[in-house]
This record gives sequence, C-alpha cells and structure tokens, in this order.
Amino acid sequence: MSLSPLQIDEYEQRSLYSFQNEHDACGVGLVINLSGDKSHEIVDNGLQVLENMVHRGAESADNKTGDGAGILVHIPHEFILLQGIAVPSKGKYGTGLVFLPKDVQKSNDCLNVIKDYVEKEGLTLLAVRDVPVNSEILGEISASNEPDIKQIFITGNLQQDELERKLYIVRKKIEKAIQQSKLAAERSFYIVSLSTKQMIYKGMLTSLQLREYFPDLSNPNFTSRVALVHSRFSTNTFPTWDLAQPFRMIGHNGEINTIRGNRQWMESRESVLKSDVLGNMKDLYPIVQPGMSDSASLDNVLEFLVMSGKSLPHAMAMLVPESFNDKNPISDELKAFYEYHSMLMEPWDGPATLLFSDGRFAGGMLDRNGLRPARYTITNDGCMIIASETGTIYLEASNIKARGRLRPGKMLIVDTRTGQIFYDNELKDGLAKAFPYRDWLNKNCSNLDVISSGRSVNNDIQNYETLLTAFGYSVEDIHNLIIPMANEGKEPVSSMGNDVTLAAFSTKPQRLFNYFRQQFAQVTNPPIDPIREELVMSLTGYVGSVHQNLLEQIPELSKIVKLKSPILTNTQFDILLNLRYKGFSTAVLPMLFDPKQGTKGLEKAIDELCISVEKAVDEGKNYIVLSDRGVDAAHAPIPSLLAVSAVHLYLVEKRKRMQIDIVVESAEPREVMHFALLFGFGANAVNPYLAFAVLNRKIKSGDIQLDFDTAKKNYIKSINKGLLKVLSKMGNSTLRSYRGAHIFEAIGISSRVLNSYFKDISSKIEGIDLDDIAREVLQPFLEAFDTESNETFHLKNLGNYAYRNEGEYHAWNPETISRLQIATKTGEYARYKEYVALVDNKSNPAFIRDLLDYKQNPIDISEVEPVENIMKRFCTGAMSYGSISREAHGSIGTFWGDCRISSECGRTANKNSTGSKTWRRRTTSGL
Repeated sequence: MSLSPLQIDEYEQRSLYSFQNEHDACGVGLVINLSGDKSHEIVDNGLQVLENMVHRGAESADNKTGDGAGILVHIPHEFILLQGIAVPSKGKYGTGLVFLPKDVQKSNDCLNVIKDYVEKEGLTLLAVRDVPVNSEILGEISASNEPDIKQIFITGNLQQDELERKLYIVRKKIEKAIQQSKLAAERSFYIVSLSTKQMIYKGMLTSLQLREYFPDLSNPNFTSRVALVHSRFSTNTFPTWDLAQPFRMIGHNGEINTIRGNRQWMESRESVLKSDVLGNMKDLYPIVQPGMSDSASLDNVLEFLVMSGKSLPHAMAMLVPESFNDKNPISDELKAFYEYHSMLMEPWDGPATLLFSDGRFAGGMLDRNGLRPARYTITNDGCMIIASETGTIYLEASNIKARGRLRPGKMLIVDTRTGQIFYDNELKDGLAKAFPYRDWLNKNCSNLDVISSGRSVNNDIQNYETLLTAFGYSVEDIHNLIIPMANEGKEPVSSMGNDVTLAAFSTKPQRLFNYFRQQFAQVTNPPIDPIREELVMSLTGYVGSVHQNLLEQIPELSKIVKLKSPILTNTQFDILLNLRYKGFSTAVLPMLFDPKQGTKGLEKAIDELCISVEKAVDEGKNYIVLSDRGVDAAHAPIPSLLAVSAVHLYLVEKRKRMQIDIVVESAEPREVMHFALLFGFGANAVNPYLAFAVLNRKIKSGDIQLDFDTAKKNYIKSINKGLLKVLSKMGNSTLRSYRGAHIFEAIGISSRVLNSYFKDISSKIEGIDLDDIAREVLQPFLEAFDTESNETFHLKNLGNYAYRNEGEYHAWNPETISRLQIATKTGEYARYKEYVALVDNKSNPAFIRDLLDYKQNPIDISEVEPVENIMKRFCTGAMSYGSISREAHGSIGTFWGDCRISSECGRTANKNSTGSKTWRRRTTSGL
C-alpha cells in the first residue's frame, strides 16, 4: 500500500498507524572490483547478491509488490554515450533518475522547476531521457503508484568536486520548491540521485524484479566498479517508491531508535551551521527531508556532512561512533576524537549495518553493538563482497582469498579507483591524529567529579512535610522505592506487569509522568543487556557548551563540564551554579505558576518560561536551570516534564536549542522512569533535591542505617542502573542519543496538549487536557497549604504497589482473587461467573479494553464442526510438534484426556529422565 501525505495524515487520524514509526529492516550487499576497472560483471554480481537475499525483503500477498529493492552503481559513461546522449567527458556532467507524476501536465511542471533552478545555478539541463521499464511485472499495488521515470543530464563548466557540490545544492533547492508547492501532497516527485559519480536504480519492487524492471541493468555495456544493493523489509510502514533503498550514499539494514531526537537536533543545529563551500545555508534547509524513513534521514545528514567537506570515514564516525568508555581498548587519541565530536553531534543510535559509497570510496560499518551482522569475502580474482550474510553469491572455494566480519563499531573502506582496502585501525588512526583533540579537551572541558568547592550545602529543606504533600509523595514512594534504593544501590524488584488503573482512568490525582509509556524494542530490533554489554553503554553527558558549527574543527570550544552521571547531587548542582570564574554563565528560571489563576495561570507561566529561556539564549548563557524551588502558598509547581518538553520544543522551533543546555532542579522526580522521561524530552541533567532531603531525614530517624554520603551514592547508583535498563529496552546505548529522542507514547492525553507541548508523541486515545493537568497539580498542592486543617502530617498510602482499601483500583484485588480461588477449588461454575462479572463489568474502566464492546452475531449450532473432529485433528497435530509434557496435558484438561485415550492418535507413553510422562508422535500426519 502506498499513500500520499494527505492520505497518510487522514489514515493516522482514524487508525493506530503513525508515520513516526517508519523504520526499515532489510538485506544489504556491496560488490567491489578491487582492480579499479569497471565491468558489467560487477553489476551482474550485485544483482545476484540482491536476488539471493529475496528472503530479507517483504512482498504483498500478490507476490508481485515488494517493499523496495535497488542498486547503486557508478555512472556507466560508455552506456550513456551508446544511448545517443552527447554527454561531455567523465566528471563534467551529472545525472540521475527522477520520479515524476504520471499526469503529463504535472510531470512537465516538475521538469520546468528542475530546468529553472538548474539555470539559476549557471548549469545546463543537457537532456532528459525516458528510462525504459517493464511495467508488466508489477503487482497491482506497486503499479497503481508507479511514477513516470526520467533520467536527467546536467552539465557545467566546473571541476568535478565543484560540480558535485553544485548538483547537491540544486537538488536541495528543487526539493524545497516542490515541497512548498501543491505537488507535495501527492508524493509523486522524487529525485532518486543527482551526481557526477554514481546513480541509483530503485523502486517499489521485489529483489527478483529489479533486473527485469530496469532493462538498462542487463545491458553488457552497463558497467561499474561497485554495486551496492538493498532489499527492503519496511517495519510498521507503508512502502513507497521513494523509500526504496539504496539512498544517495547508504544502504541501511537496521533501525535508528533515536530518530525523532536526531531529526529535532539537526533542525536545531541549522541556526549555527556555516560553510564556505556550500554558501547560503538557508537554501539547503531543512537538511533532513520531511516525510521520509529513518534510513533516509541518516542518508540526508551523511550527504550533508560529506558535501560540506568531511571525509566519508569522518562523517560516519561522527554519526555512528563506537564506544569510547574506559573499558574499550582503543587509543587515547581516538577516545579524544570521539569525545570531542560527542559534544557536537549526538549518536544516531540503533542496530545497524551501514554500507556506503561517495562515488570513489565504498565500504561498510556496524553500530557499536554489532546487532546487525555483516560478513565480507575477498576473492583471488580481485573482488570483494560485503553483505548481511555469507553465501549471497556462489564462489569456488579455490577462489576465496580471505573472509571476515565487520565488528561492532568498526569500519572498512575500499578506494574503488585503486582497489586499496583500508581497515578500521588505519582509518581511525588517521582521524584521531588529524588534530590535537586531547589538548583541546584538556583546555576546555572540566570534569565535575574532580571540581572541588569550599561551599557548604544543606541537604535538608525547611518545609519538608509540606513539599512532600504538595508534590504528591506517598508512603510507597519513600518506603518501597527511595529507602530500598538508598540501602541496596539498585531498583526494588516487583512483579511483571501492572494491574493498577491507567492514569487516565484513575480517580486519584496523578503525576504527569504516569501518562507516558516508553516504547520498546520489537522482533527486528533486539534490546541490549545493560549488564553484559556494559562496554557499549554510557550515561556520560556534557553541560555548558554553546554548541558551535560542527562543520569546522574548533580548537576553542566553549567551556564545558563533563558529567559522569546525569543525576546531580546538591553539591554538584551548587558547583554548576558557581562556575563563573571558569567562564560559565547561567540563568535560573522558576517552574512556578499562580494557583489562583488555575489553568490560565499554568498556560501563561509556561509561555513566559519559554520566552525567558529564549532571552537567556540571546544573552549568551551556557545553560539554564529550570527550578521549582520557591513553592509556597502563592506559587504552585509546573510539572517538571511539561516545563522541560515545552522549553525544549520551543527552542527547537526557534532554532536555538543547540545554543543552551537544560538543567532541572525539581522536587518532583524520585523514581527511574521520572528521570528517563525528563531526559527523553530534552533535559541534560537533573537535581532531585527533595529525594535527597528524604534520605537526610530517614538517616536521622534511623530508617536508613548508613551515612548520608553512602546513601546518596547508592540512590544515584540505583537511578543510573535503572536508566541503563530503560535505555536498553529500546536498544539504545547512550544517554546522549536518548536525550530528546521522544521514545515514548502517551496514554490518555488530549491531542491539543500533545501538539502544543509534546510534539510528535501519539496517544491511541484522547484524554486529559490542560485543565486536568492543572487540577491534578493543585489538588495535592492545596492539601499541603490548607491553613484551616488541624490534621497532623502523614503521607497517604496510594496503594500503587499493594492493594489498599482507600488506594488505587487493582484488577487483582481481594474480591476477584477470592472468587477465582474458590471457583478453582470447588469447581462451582457460579463462582467462576461471579469472578468473570467482576473482571468484565467494572464500575469504572481501568484499562483501554474496558471501553471495548463486542458485536453479537451468533450462528446456528449446526454450522459448528463436531468436537470429535476437532479433537482428532488437534491430537495428531499437537503430536507432530514433538513431546508434550504432563504439565501441558494437565493444563488442557479433560479435552486432552479424551484425546489421550484415543487409539487413532498413534502414540506411546514414555518416561523421561525426571519421571514425568511425555507423548511421542508415531504418525507423520498433522493439522
């Protein structure tokens, strides 16, 4: 299925689909001639690799519509001349395929736009060729969206590198012009590639269709030194012609888990980018083409970095860095290279095999975890094959010179002109020694852990009990979470699942955190083990940098502070606020609003906060502190998550997020998910001052038998370990890439709130608006500052972790559990029906499924197959899957018992090593 942007938007409104989930999981291959000669054999071998990876691509039910397949090759100069097109010498012209609308008038309009912008740049549109295609092989779906495919040729009186860059600029301007026209809604225009060095043939095809659909590829005069192929399996997506790969420089197998954040950071970065070679940068924005997949966005940024003057290995090392923590045995110079660039560019994190080519150099690399394998083979006759798996092309054993695999975070590149192979050590050594990165870091980067201060810090607060109530702390927060974390240095263990009412359905006031759930790694996207794979995981971050132009090497980086942990103690936070002698400048801005004004006061305070933050940016502050200290009867706290997300997105839209960092000083966060959400929506560091005050009080009362320093370290350690676990569930390795990545979905928040303060976050159901958020903040706040109440202070037990009469509703409560237990013990069906009634007919919905009802459409009993027939097929089929344990037999009950005594099943009973019975199949028939 292929939809236009308008159709996609409409479909999102009435379904669970979201374009934000566009990901690829695919097969990739690269064939290179190491002799430096161009040949048709390389193209043919590349197509064979693609065809042998047909299992890695997806097809529709008609077996004729594929998710996408393509091939990247060097420009076949001789082939073009034989088509009667009088192109100049190699390197003096550029060419590429263009997808155009089938409508003749619209197609001509697009060609006119191309011609206008080509001429404005002082170039010439030499020719437009109709690309021959075999449309008869297409399936119904791909045929219905098939574009008109043209090949354009552009010349200019420039050197090849200058012309290559000029073609990039022209293409970006054309894309921008079309995007701003009425044609954007149809998604019928796309420039596949435009280069003096390489070109791409691709489409909404299967791996087996590419060769047949494009007859050019079978012409013996069609030659290349390289063939980069890709078979697409689109994950949670609608395949389209333009999303087929390879893209202009890469073929990507994997998923960029942090893509939302990566796109936002690139958008923010546009305000500080400058390049002498690219000229007016505004003409090239947005760098990331909207409405494309994660792979396409990565390709956009890689291409931009290369066009700005970065070498291909340099750009790849910036985007997908390997781990550089103390446990990775790489040189200190290389660690300095990675650390320096980590301040300028966040990792594009996720499982990935990346094959790439810039027209001369081609190669591959893996993500830091190596979760998408790739193997290579070098032959005696001068050929190298890199692919998602081995055996993608038949080779005689005698012809194999060497075999190997790409390793996590490592790179391999071939100079396709000379055939020279550059392995990772050589490539990275050159990058690390190009500039004195370690000297630059030592001069400008301070480690917060080694900065000392003579200032005394009070870990207690005066209005302790009042703040606990105002911020909604409960008995469970302190006794089930904070105290165990301080004692043991790890998160408390609880059962899997959560049977408590969803926040949107609860009658109790909720923290805004409770309305969000993190997305998790799925079948094609494995999670990480944060313990065993500690080598590749990191919480290290930086605060204070006025992020500068990443296109240039900057010896004089802005002063910056390195944070080993994003959780700041009160002492560390105090140091950050008083680093002026080091050249730092900060602004502390209140996260408070007038409780008497209710919702209007909250909305006004958020708007004023955003404007104040922008002013701090304009004044050159290194970082801002969003603080809810100062809560009193006249000042209620803005939910920290709401404030952080609102400020972050406001600065992104103003293109000013890169110029400042966000530190949060808040009494609200106390558990791991609270911190994960704050970082996921843009915070750099958090100081949970009320949690530390709780530790201080509990030590004094004897509830914690540790000194404050040890308890504090344990608490922070437990948060850090929890953060690594949370990151790992989505396959993320670093907090730097997780920050601002928006890897969450909301459950029960209105579209208005999400669109205003949590852009790109989806909620499958509508829910709370700003009125509800204000009310849930003010209810505990007013209780805390109730001057008429004579009650002594005591925290409520909200019953989130264990059932309480006055607490949250639990699906598994004394009523439901007792009825189920009695029903199973006595076999009374009436008791079971009572249990069912309690579960199915709740007085108030607790979960989304409680809002669902089922249409009754009964059929006559005579249409139902007799149970005896079903039993026979079930028995025979079940036996065909090997042994069935007695436990499995028992769970199926009398049905299996009837089956067990049937002579038609053809089984024998055996005793296994533990003495339990298993049933072995003797027949070969099955279901």
